Amino acid sequence: MLRRKGFWLLRLFFMDETRWGVVKKIYYIPVEKENTEPLRVAAYCRVSTKKETQLASLAHQIMAYTEQISDHPGWVFSGVFWDCGRSGLRQKGRDGLKHMLESATEGKIDYIITKSAKRVSRNTVELLQIMRYLKERGIQMYFEIENVNSFDPDAEAAITLSGAMGQEESRNLSENIQWGIKRKFEEGLFSSYKHFMGYRCVEGELVIVPEQAKVVRLIFELYLRGYTFS
Repeated sequence: MLRRKGFWLLRLFFMDETRWGVVKKIYYIPVEKENTEPLRVAAYCRVSTKKETQLASLAHQIMAYTEQISDHPGWVFSGVFWDCGRSGLRQKGRDGLKHMLESATEGKIDYIITKSAKRVSRNTVELLQIMRYLKERGIQMYFEIENVNSFDPDAEAAITLSGAMGQEESRNLSENIQWGIKRKFEEGLFSSYKHFMGYRCVEGELVIVPEQAKVVRLIFELYLRGYTFS
């Protein structure tokens, strides 16, 4: 084998059955060109509440990913997409995730980095759908905590396990919160008074607000008549 002018030169010898001579044949196999185009890389972040600590964490993640992608040789920064105060159980209402998928559809992203599978979605089925949607378009997704690339052969199995654990964790947390609220109500305790119509808090006690009481009484009266919310 000889390499000449960008081609592999392959010379094969075989016996001609009619003339019993040696015939030379040459096949040219083009050399594959290496992909030297820069990788367009984006990141995705999400925090579930708007508490001060989580907002600070979100700002830190955005800054860290911006620097990480911008400083990496061969990478082109394609944005950090984020959602704040949104649950990971539903894709609906998460504008950051929506815009990232739209950019992926338009061919503006090649590679996506995110902290963990739970940040993308706590719904296992939805998470796999997102991974497959991106994979069909040749876009890789890397989950840092799980150390999994969506193009890996075992990626779906690993992410399914992680997603199932995240979904169960979220369900348990929700049940615990509901249980705590119910116990407080039974004891006559209230943790928040901001959205109570017809009442205000005075030294830890709920006191009726006369000007709003008429509306509250009307609501109960209409309910007893069989009216629905709509």
